[in-house]
Amino acid sequence: MTYKRTITVALALVIIAAVVTLANVSKVFTSPQGEEDPQVGPAVAPPAVSPGPAVMGVIHVLKATYINTCSPSCNPFTLPPNTSVGLDSPTTITCSAAIGKTCTITDTAWIQSQNTSSTGNNAGALQLVLDGTVVDYYLSGTSPANAFYYDGLYSKIAVVSGVSRGTHTVQTQARSVEGANGAAWAAKYEVYTP
Repeated sequence: MTYKRTITVALALVIIAAVVTLANVSKVFTSPQGEEDPQVGPAVAPPAVSPGPAVMGVIHVLKATYINTCSPSCNPFTLPPNTSVGLDSPTTITCSAAIGKTCTITDTAWIQSQNTSSTGNNAGALQLVLDGTVVDYYLSGTSPANAFYYDGLYSKIAVVSGVSRGTHTVQTQARSVEGANGAAWAAKYEVYTP
């Protein structure tokens, strides 16, 4: 059998398996409640989903993007246990909203980490600082125990709405629960108006 024919036969078998699986799943979700199909077992209703109250999307216009990074020449640095370390210097941004309107600011950030403790799953976090105040903080990654390489990653996207018109400062900080080393990182701030 030729290579091309082998690939064609394998692809045909995958397609047949997918069609049979889809047909069986369709039977499970379309059988009347309480009836049992001998091929697929008892009928199962789709899971109930409760998404909460609807949130209406508002069109935003990107006004400015500010990018801070050390790539491609990043010097390793220390993240002492439970201590916030600034990745970038505070950056001045401008909210150019109309009078009486506000801006939304996003911070898309990541950092490579290397665990310096023997604790596995060493949690780390990135936080957005707006005008000197931490406005969000949550664990956003981990590093394996006793890592030789920078094989951990913290990443996140922060969204802050209702930012007043005018100039502000933003900064991204990193922290590690047990202590880690940091290396490559990037922080991208975007300013939007509705």
